[in-house]
Order: sequence, then C-alpha cells, then structure tokens
Amino acid sequence: MPCVGVTASAVGHGDPSLRRIASREICKLCYHVNAVGFSVPDQLWASVVPEHIRERVVCLACFTRLADEKLIAWDRDIQFWPVSLVSHLGCFDSGERGPACVVHSE
Repeated sequence: MPCVGVTASAVGHGDPSLRRIASREICKLCYHVNAVGFSVPDQLWASVVPEHIRERVVCLACFTRLADEKLIAWDRDIQFWPVSLVSHLGCFDSGERGPACVVHSE
C-alpha cells in the first residue's frame, strides 16, 4: 500500500493542496533534520549530552560538536545509518524500483 508523501520540490514550501506528513526526527539543539542516525554507548552519551536533553533527539553534528568541546573521543564506538525521508516513511514497494509514495491533493 503506498503511503502519502510529497515530492522533493514540495517539501517545506507550504503548498496547502498537499497533505501534511510526518518528517524525520528533528534535533532538539539545532532544530535541523536528523538525516544520519547514529548510536553510541550509554556511558558516552551521558558524558557528552547535557542532562536536560539526554532523552531527546540530538543530531550527529551537535553530538560531535559537544563531544569535541569536552575533548571526549566519540569516534571509536559509534554506529551510523542513513535516514532518508522515503525510508523513514516506509514508502518502498517491493515490486518496483524506488519509492511508491504518492502526492495527494485535497
């Protein structure tokens, strides 16, 4: 079943004819889209991320900036994965090449 989506040109342009869809996670420090997911050990996360934001989304750029400011090595136990909007929405149709997302007008 296709999911409701938007074209790249329509994202963020406020076209009222397009249905709103959930986007990717947003960093709670810089408010940018978190396009690269990552995972670090809990002890490293606690050492780098301020307590008031530890349970929230922090993007890779903000995490590495915070770690570097504290002179904490972050590059040894980190795992990465891309988070494209299409993958996030689960819009792949196994029988076709590419996404099966469609734009709906109301």
